Amino acid sequence: MAKSIDGRKFVVRQIDNIGQAGACQILFIAARQKKHAPDAPMPGVLTVGESDGFATGGGVIGFKLEGGRVRLEVNVDAAGLGKLRISSKLLSLAQIVKTRGL
Repeated sequence: MAKSIDGRKFVVRQIDNIGQAGACQILFIAARQKKHAPDAPMPGVLTVGESDGFATGGGVIGFKLEGGRVRLEVNVDAAGLGKLRISSKLLSLAQIVKTRGL
């Protein structure tokens, strides 16, 4: 079912396999689904996750709990590989991380 915020329509849907994610603009990967995360950045798809080390594992934006608060980790290298630009306002609120092993 399509919804809208400020006149912009969006659809939330659950996908069964990563092959269906190419049609997404934002792909949220729940902690319990981490094993199904893409192995490499997907061009044009913002990957967001909540599992420990999501951004350092190659995701673009990871949520983490720190001192009872939700914090953002942004992997700008993964964003670049996915051909995404992250706003400077968002980056000023986030902890910048790099992919493990790079």
